[in-house]
Amino acid sequence: MKLQNQVALVTGASRGIGESIARRLASEGAAVALMARTESALQSIAESIQSEGGRALICPADVSDQAGVDEAVSQTLNAYGTIDILVNNAGIAYAHPIAGSDVEEWWRIHEVNVKGFYLVTRAVLPPMLKKGNGQIVNVLSVAARRAFPGASAYCSAKASAWMFSRTLSAEVRSKGIRVTSLLPGSVDTDIWDAFPGAPSRADMMKSDSIAEATLFALTMPEDAAVDEIMVMPKLGVL
Repeated sequence: MKLQNQVALVTGASRGIGESIARRLASEGAAVALMARTESALQSIAESIQSEGGRALICPADVSDQAGVDEAVSQTLNAYGTIDILVNNAGIAYAHPIAGSDVEEWWRIHEVNVKGFYLVTRAVLPPMLKKGNGQIVNVLSVAARRAFPGASAYCSAKASAWMFSRTLSAEVRSKGIRVTSLLPGSVDTDIWDAFPGAPSRADMMKSDSIAEATLFALTMPEDAAVDEIMVMPKLGVL
């Protein structure tokens, strides 16, 4: 049990990559706080984890809403007393060429994918800094480094979140907090529903593979930190 007695808050935990990460961390002994907007989905996952002997708490909240985020973090601290691990995973996508794109939809991508990372991190940092240790994994995308036509909102949001992640690391690494930027290539999740003409999902990675990469970063020896991981399908960029 590599994460025995640790507490992990996972955002976007109601499905896909977030669900896989939460289940994997729970299987290694971590108590997991599940954060997402859909309470019914969180409840089902929590009950499944608990049925297998794990510990799980649901924290329904929208990561772009400060009051909801603060409440979810307080709820986790009240239940478990600490937060050792934060996995910023919540994200949404929007596909449309820049010309004719919807302004509100375009900015909503940044609200969730960038502001959400900021708000949750900002809420979790004080207790981590107070105790002088903690780990943060920011699940980004290869789109932070590579431009994809029709995905300007998603690519620019992920690029911004990547720089946020690196800046965060520069601020807190000397204070005992390790920060990892995780950049997956194509993963077989329902985020692809937003992209017409998406690559074959049969060629994509499964979300469990990203959970394994997350666990790898979180279980490095204390004298090492994984600054960044890029995990790609066997075929590369699809």
